[in-house]
Amino acid sequence: MSVLLLSLFLSANPCTRITVAPFEPLATSPAIARALEEEVRAALAARPGVCVEARAATIEKLARFERHRVPPCGDLACVTAQLTALDTDELITGVVVGAGGRRNLDLLRSTAPRTARTTASELEVATALGVLYQWDSKERPAGRRWPAIVAASLGVASAGVGVALGVESRRHEAVLSSGVTGCAGGGTAYRDCLDGQLRTGKAEATAANVLFGVAGALVAGAVVLWVVDLP
Repeated sequence: MSVLLLSLFLSANPCTRITVAPFEPLATSPAIARALEEEVRAALAARPGVCVEARAATIEKLARFERHRVPPCGDLACVTAQLTALDTDELITGVVVGAGGRRNLDLLRSTAPRTARTTASELEVATALGVLYQWDSKERPAGRRWPAIVAASLGVASAGVGVALGVESRRHEAVLSSGVTGCAGGGTAYRDCLDGQLRTGKAEATAANVLFGVAGALVAGAVVLWVVDLP
């Protein structure tokens, strides 16, 4: 049960949705632009906590824009409107420029709070993405995930103790059912010993059920704390 609870907790971890618009070729071939686009897509998909939208889904959404391309924005209100229309958290656009025997990639990352642009050669795609995402590590405050982790750990521990108590309760039940109670003597002393074992078994079963409920509540709380950043 503890494994199931932990799996449910981990599955609730959200991801940042990223849309990569088809790169525009300028003085170069569409095939080269497409190759660089796929390289960027692969690099983004390798980043933790990221979900890159499939290219076919992106092209389908872009059909609502003129020339099937997102127009340039002059302010963040425009960017936010585009992100809402595309149902995404971030938009990556690019222009591949071929000049002087070299190919350069002009990349623009658009999010609701801000935009970032950089230009690099085709051999520096990873570096260019690092520039676009540098503010994530330097300026955005890290999410306070420790309460969620603590709650999940306590939930798993509670479930483990509940399992142990449940097993012990079943053992008492099996012993009493077999008639081998270990109680000596007769009369009142025997009845008191037997009643004590019955009470112990019932208390262990009740405690196990309570701990299972606590474990479920803790893991549910951990999921909420993981999804919602604390101020």
